[in-house]
Amino acid sequence: MLLIGEHGNYPSNEKGQILYPRRRLFEEIVKVFRATGKSVPVYNDKHFSYSWDDAKWMYQQSRELRFAMMAGSSVPVTWRRPPLEVRPGAKLEGVLGVGAGHIEAIGFHALEAMQVLAERRQGGETGVKAVQCLQGAAAWKAARDGVWSRELLEAALAAVPDRTGKLEEADREATSSWSSIATG
Repeated sequence: MLLIGEHGNYPSNEKGQILYPRRRLFEEIVKVFRATGKSVPVYNDKHFSYSWDDAKWMYQQSRELRFAMMAGSSVPVTWRRPPLEVRPGAKLEGVLGVGAGHIEAIGFHALEAMQVLAERRQGGETGVKAVQCLQGAAAWKAARDGVWSRELLEAALAAVPDRTGKLEEADREATSSWSSIATG
């Protein structure tokens, strides 16, 4: 069962999280499982919920009814256009991802796309030293301070098909969202 609970217009809370109805949709799935006495694995696109209590409840239902429950981004297992691979065992100093859109939805995909590439580095899945999400003026200040490489950003953006606008315009406006992850 695939649960995608984010298409539509939903309110936000005080943290700026969009209140996607993932638990409500999951409750409907669980009702069917209970009514039929049968269940199947459930894959939840992205995270379970904006609420710890809702996410815990969802997990508890999967334990009680004994079905596999997974959550995450589909980006790591999809085609990369343009194709991009990290040679297994490559030495990486860091990984930089670029996303445009709401941080909770697009940022999640950017983070998991970076993770799938970073895990191919020398040592494989050895952990991450730091993860940092920067937006707008803070992202550009971090670039000027040498926190992340503008050259790496230029290389990443050069691979984007049908790219419009110039990086300098975004720099002046400081309105784009950037996600970065530093790996060890």
